[in-house]
Amino acid sequence: MDAATETERRSWQMRVEVDQRLVDGEGIEFDGWRVLSVWTPGHTPGHLCAYIPEHRLTFTGDQVLSRITPNVSLSPEDEAAVRNPLREFLGSLEKAAELDTALALPAHEDTIPDLPGRYRVIAEHHDHRLHEVIDAIDGIGGAPSAAQIAERVTWNRPYSTFSMMKRRSAIGETLAHLDLLREDGRVVRHQVEAGTMRWERVR
Repeated sequence: MDAATETERRSWQMRVEVDQRLVDGEGIEFDGWRVLSVWTPGHTPGHLCAYIPEHRLTFTGDQVLSRITPNVSLSPEDEAAVRNPLREFLGSLEKAAELDTALALPAHEDTIPDLPGRYRVIAEHHDHRLHEVIDAIDGIGGAPSAAQIAERVTWNRPYSTFSMMKRRSAIGETLAHLDLLREDGRVVRHQVEAGTMRWERVR
């Protein structure tokens, strides 16, 4: 492993010592403010939104963004924990949209004046992506890999121009969609060799 790869690996393994752990719905108060934690897993397992009901403000973190959709990937850790990140993400979107919110403030990009409306746009995006994944399997034929399927999905720019890191994220997100389709009985997964999975549509 070269030095650059080792540095990247270590950056992913950094951990932060927290001052206080919050559970879903727990509140903290300071300087006259009351902030409620809203557990919204999906983008990450422990993602929280912060809701201030008296001011109808929701800090959405990376869960809901104004222009792009956050990456929702399936990892080996998710499989080991029997998690379905995309299903969690969609449920968390709905949960956040049900909050009485006048203004949503994401971790980056612009503020969101209509959180339920933005939820619907993101949910429709993922529904479209699920259909794209099915169409990609049909178009390739046989039992393609997730990488082959990712090449045929519509991204914000051509897949062929992606860096290695961007391709890894795209494949992880494609896997999250495939895993939801698998749980719903619409595709099956085959392990054809060590470390390689292939996907086939259920007819």
